[in-house]
Amino acid sequence: MNIGKVARLSGLTVKTVRYYSDIGIIKPHVDRNTGYRDFSETDLAKLQFVAKARKFDFSLNDCRELLALYENTERTS
Repeated sequence: MNIGKVARLSGLTVKTVRYYSDIGIIKPHVDRNTGYRDFSETDLAKLQFVAKARKFDFSLNDCRELLALYENTERTS
């Protein structure tokens, strides 16, 4: 999905989504020809999580750590 749609569905601004992409919170597919970002459902879920966590004053580093735990399939529960 495009950046406008993922921003709307996550409750974030386009500028914030672009920033989170630039700092590696999410890693959307980037079209080599156009430079457009293509966001997946997983990207959207991560953005929704970060948006909610930030409302509870979690830092971006806290969010990174929590997302890393979520993405680590080798860890026990």
